[in-house]
Amino acid sequence: MINKLSLSYETLEQRVDERTQSLKTAQDRLASVLQHLQDAIYSVAVDEPQQQVLFASEAFEGIFGHSADDYRADPMLWQRSIHPDDREAVLARYERLRNSGGGSLTYRIVRPDGEVRWIEDRFQMIYQDRAPSERVDGIVADVTARKLVGMFQKNFTKFEAQVDAEVRAAAPDVKLAAE
Repeated sequence: MINKLSLSYETLEQRVDERTQSLKTAQDRLASVLQHLQDAIYSVAVDEPQQQVLFASEAFEGIFGHSADDYRADPMLWQRSIHPDDREAVLARYERLRNSGGGSLTYRIVRPDGEVRWIEDRFQMIYQDRAPSERVDGIVADVTARKLVGMFQKNFTKFEAQVDAEVRAAAPDVKLAAE
């Protein structure tokens, strides 16, 4: 009987070791994926008396200029990072989206070095049991380049139309190359 118990214990111990190694491999793989993403990933408990950052990926530093540890230590830091001209509208829209279960916001932030960046914040409310909401999980992407290209294209199109109108007014009989 003792031999059977000893064999069962060894088999159980081997299974635990295999599963522990499998879990460690999966954790390492996930950590590698998160480390190489340019987008920041977060999870925040929102039904606490004070919000608590449950997870913040290291990409926060590249986007916001504050480390993930800064966000974990101060859950309201993200609100203070919102550009002052955008803050009131962003927070109001965030509350509406939060009440509807999640969504996407695009707004400006100000980094500690004063640089202004555009971000897209996509999030989903996570509900458990009958609680109004337990947490919000999300992804933040720096969309500054995309916004700047869009603004440049819009301004260039306006400029092109203005030049075209001025040329037509100055020389109504001249045919433009595009005609």
